[in-house]
Amino acid sequence: MESASAQARASSDHFAVGALACGLAALLLGFLPAVVFLGWLLAILAILFGVVGRNSARRAMAICGIGLGAVVLLTGLVALTLAVVGQVSTNRDGSSYDDTTPSTR
Repeated sequence: MESASAQARASSDHFAVGALACGLAALLLGFLPAVVFLGWLLAILAILFGVVGRNSARRAMAICGIGLGAVVLLTGLVALTLAVVGQVSTNRDGSSYDDTTPSTR
């Protein structure tokens, strides 16, 4: 019969493996425009599973999952910010605002 700590360690091993799997899937899906939000969801799960699985025998997998999840979230946030700024700084006709041209008035 297994002790409670051995069962808890085995359970956290599964979380560590899940963190790495979610992190890798998030890395693949996080850069595809059609499913970017699914990649972000997997990145959040990778971070959560990694935090839970840090105390397992597969600590390196948990840490890699946390790192991959963080990279996907940060690059997604930067890309979203650049897209919003780019959209805000262009006119409806596609030309950008230009304050350097002299006024004709």
